[in-house]
Amino acid sequence: MQEHGRNPLNPSAMDLMNFLDYGLEEKKWKLTTVHNYKSAILQLFPIKQRLEIKEDELFKDFSKVMGTGTFKRLRNATVDLAPILTGLQALGNNHSMDIKDLTAKTCFLLATCGLLRPDDLACTDASQCKIIRDEIELAVVFPKEHRGGQLIIKTVVIKSHPVELFCPVKAFVEYRRRTSDQDRFARTTHPKVETEPFTPLIRHVKRANLGLGVERISKYIQEIMKLMPRDETQPPYKARAVGTTAALKKGIPVDDVVTHGNWSSPAIVEAFYRISRSLASNFTTAILS
Repeated sequence: MQEHGRNPLNPSAMDLMNFLDYGLEEKKWKLTTVHNYKSAILQLFPIKQRLEIKEDELFKDFSKVMGTGTFKRLRNATVDLAPILTGLQALGNNHSMDIKDLTAKTCFLLATCGLLRPDDLACTDASQCKIIRDEIELAVVFPKEHRGGQLIIKTVVIKSHPVELFCPVKAFVEYRRRTSDQDRFARTTHPKVETEPFTPLIRHVKRANLGLGVERISKYIQEIMKLMPRDETQPPYKARAVGTTAALKKGIPVDDVVTHGNWSSPAIVEAFYRISRSLASNFTTAILS
């Protein structure tokens, strides 16, 4: 680690992931060996630092992928956004839309196009968000991800769509127009860090000075998501997974998806967030031409 400018006495969760992945892929360690190394290394550090690494969202995802030594069937479901787009059209113009519908629409579009969790939206600070030409910059304050055991502020850039009814930027602008007058009353402390001042982006429909929690934001997103057909024996799709799958299906490079979703590697995307295995490319034509 020292030769790469890293401090072996103060590793981050990413450092430990890289070390374990190196042993798994390059040294061909058995899974039991990898788990033994992980446990032994974590025991070398103080309890606080050990818990910070273990609770890091990316580290937890990595541990799940690393431990898939048994057979795991990758999902291959149909992701058809057409019924959702029809439903958004039926809601009509943003300016005349009911605030409840506008809240659900905004939550869905930001979550899907920004590859965001409901927790990310609950932690988005309206006072730090920016509108720059045809895109918005969302400031997700203290998401589940950590870096070097530290809390972070994650910037998520979402671009516009040429059709206004499907445009996350237009929905965001109209939502802020209706709620921003309550910003000074909504200013409070962050739901995770009481010492951090915070202005929640997503608010209660009837009391725009109060921020919405994760559970309610999730329900708003699912109100739109339920329009998309799925196998009822499977759990409801997450907007983050639908956005990821749709982007990959349209030919967006997986590395771009990894960066946009703030994941540690393509393996996380493939194991947890890719719902469909279909691709934009026609491999049959490419191979047989």
